[in-house]
Amino acid sequence: MLGRWTLVTAALLWVGSSSVAAQASTSDRSRVVRLQHEVDSLKAVIDSLQKTSRGSPTPVVSADPTVISSVGNWFIHRSVDKMTDIPTCTGIYKDDWNLQLNDDAFYISLRGRGGVESITLRFDNDPARPMRLPSEMEKSISMVELKGDDFSSFINSTRLRAQVLTVLGSIVTEDMDLSGVKRAHDIITTDSRCRK
Repeated sequence: MLGRWTLVTAALLWVGSSSVAAQASTSDRSRVVRLQHEVDSLKAVIDSLQKTSRGSPTPVVSADPTVISSVGNWFIHRSVDKMTDIPTCTGIYKDDWNLQLNDDAFYISLRGRGGVESITLRFDNDPARPMRLPSEMEKSISMVELKGDDFSSFINSTRLRAQVLTVLGSIVTEDMDLSGVKRAHDIITTDSRCRK
């Protein structure tokens, strides 16, 4: 951990000392901006690692103004349909838009990750469910959809492991800590900000 802090400190000192030189040329300014972004990124990684090492159950607070609440690993985003003015809320797992919860389903997007050829789900420490083939909709939009019994198991579990064989032959695995998923679902379905 000390090595990371040294790297961040060195980067900050370099950025600070080179800020005068950055005014001299456009290419130097671009380099300084890029380095500042890298330093900010390193700070975020360090903060995340520190929170993980402490075992903190408190999620990182999102700076996104569409986030109306956060519960466990879930950020609840509110949006309003521009044609109907109807608000909806979506739960996003750990700020990963590939993992989305709404009022009656959970989705794992594989768009850009190889599509969906087959799906195996395991809830908590129960045995894995039999592998299943995707529906035509799941296949056409490259997304796994948990509805019905799968969705009920998802909402009432503390862990989900999903293994997806992609059309390209690779395997994508999601291992999710579902802490807070019930509360997140309650917000999505009952909070007045999520309904008209």
